[in-house]
Amino acid sequence: MQILKIDGQLLCSKAGIQKAIEVLSHMEKKPAAILISGSRDIQQSLRSIALTSIDKNRDFSSDLLDTEAKLLQLTREILPVQNQSGSLSYVRQQFNRIDDLCKGIQLLGESTTKTIEAIMTYPALIQAHLFHAAFLQAGL
Repeated sequence: MQILKIDGQLLCSKAGIQKAIEVLSHMEKKPAAILISGSRDIQQSLRSIALTSIDKNRDFSSDLLDTEAKLLQLTREILPVQNQSGSLSYVRQQFNRIDDLCKGIQLLGESTTKTIEAIMTYPALIQAHLFHAAFLQAGL
């Protein structure tokens, strides 16, 4: 079995996703496990948003919308219009969950390390979904 780890930073752009797909297309046709880490930049952005949400007087929503917009834009870049709706919906659903977690943090005025770490796992989930969609789109 082949194991391939793809860094989330590579999957932050259309060119990076295409490069990863090209590498996979040249691999031997053996069973493979692909591990995808989340983008450090997006993880840090979400960590900062989660920590900001602890303060009940600060608004985190614009930062969260900016981060969501980046991933929605990436979705639009990597998939043809007719195949975007499922992935756009997935990204929005994940960001709704992040928003709910941040609202809970803000309501309590505190957070646990486990909650912050849970929020920081979302980039890997989203990027894995987008990579899978692009991979299928490429016919592999």
